[in-house]
Amino acid sequence: MQKPKTTNQSASSKTQERKKFSLSFLFFLSSLFFDLCTIIIIIGLCCLRGFFISLCLSLSLPARACV
Repeated sequence: MQKPKTTNQSASSKTQERKKFSLSFLFFLSSLFFDLCTIIIIIGLCCLRGFFISLCLSLSLPARACV
């Protein structure tokens, strides 16, 4: 009678470990994705700022208006 209980307990503990691992893996992937999005947004903003500054200078506006 006790042997099936131990196998059931070990199987349930394995599934719980898998769930914990999958949750931690999903959390890792989401944090990595968030970091990548943040880096891309920062680079994009820097490029946009440089583009606007060059556009201002090409329109021969004063440099103070560009920055």
